[in-house]
Amino acid sequence: MASIMPVDPSLRSVAAALLFFAIGASVGGVLGGALGKQQSTHAGFRMIDAMEDGNIAVIGSISVSQADDVRLALEKNAASDIVMVAKELG
Repeated sequence: MASIMPVDPSLRSVAAALLFFAIGASVGGVLGGALGKQQSTHAGFRMIDAMEDGNIAVIGSISVSQADDVRLALEKNAASDIVMVAKELG
């Protein structure tokens, strides 16, 4: 039987188990990082992710002239991940 490294014949099964554990842990770590839950990039999905984590979302309609004042008020009160979609009417 071929082996990757020389191991005493009585310990080959232990060596094989340790080798497969190490390979599984390495592959699992890489695949888990690549395919695991990741933060969304779209604002709507980020809001849903935040609400699933127990955060609160506030949605409002304001005029463009009020945008800076509203942003400052939200930041002053420790709001995070502020997203504003502005549209000039007229």
